[in-house]
Amino acid sequence: PPLAPDISIFEPFRSRAFLIELAILGVHLPPGVTFELGVWNWNNFILYRGETLCTVVATFRVYLVWRILRDQILLRLPKRHTVSAYTRISFGSALTFKMILNSRGAMPFIAAIWYGMLFIFSYWYRSAEMTACQFNTAHHEKCGLEEARYWSMGDSSATFEKTN
Repeated sequence: PPLAPDISIFEPFRSRAFLIELAILGVHLPPGVTFELGVWNWNNFILYRGETLCTVVATFRVYLVWRILRDQILLRLPKRHTVSAYTRISFGSALTFKMILNSRGAMPFIAAIWYGMLFIFSYWYRSAEMTACQFNTAHHEKCGLEEARYWSMGDSSATFEKTN
């Protein structure tokens, strides 16, 4: 039950959703530790650093903002547990979303979601297209290859120097 006062400290570990969330939130790269992952894309060599990959995984944590917003909005409802029990309706994300879209703050909410997603997706794109071979700290043996400095698009013979 959601409001049970007597639960074990190990109760969350029985939930599959909690374990998945723990795996997402638990991805960290300790300070001073790094790794390099080299990938061939068409005829080009791209090198990713561990910091970049772990930071991209960390951006998945943005979903936690929704939980805080949902809980803050639902806390404003008086007797929400009583009404939920009598009507057998779950007061969760769907109700919160409807309440936001039916309020004066609907347009700023949609704009904030739009700009937030734009920022995150542009960061992912920038992380995917940037190669760590451009950094002085890269130690991968393939960074000295011609394919790591000069890139070609597809089968074309036109090449260009990769700059970040």
